[in-house]
Amino acid sequence: MLDLYISVTLTFYSPRQGETTDEVRLRGEPKLVNKLKEELEKIEAALRDRIVLAVEIPASQHRNLIGRGGQHLNDLQNRTGVQVQFPGSRSYSYVGEPENADEMADVAPADIVKVSGARKACEAAVAELKVGITPLSRFQVLTSITDSREACCS
Repeated sequence: MLDLYISVTLTFYSPRQGETTDEVRLRGEPKLVNKLKEELEKIEAALRDRIVLAVEIPASQHRNLIGRGGQHLNDLQNRTGVQVQFPGSRSYSYVGEPENADEMADVAPADIVKVSGARKACEAAVAELKVGITPLSRFQVLTSITDSREACCS
């Protein structure tokens, strides 16, 4: 068996104070350097296209959209390539501010779900999440009010 040890050196330069640079240097075998350069450019393009969108989902429906053991949520994320963050999740505040935050000004914070990823993927995931919302019927609302009255006044 022939062992080949080929290396590529990847160096990221930190800008000095007041400078802006995004310089990366690659050194090594030209074929490998070109391949690595292509991969880094793909990653850069994906990061530049990354957005965060907010969607209003009533907190009472989060559980249904997440599914048992997160199954529905994982399926949606795997299918669309986005990340969906529900209020209360550990990384909810780290995702960033949604680009449509102004549209959510009157929405209760507990009802704002964040979707991050490529623009088209986010838009598709938001549409899918909206379809998954089941409107409360008049019967469900009345039953809920009746149940809460019985619980408090019994």
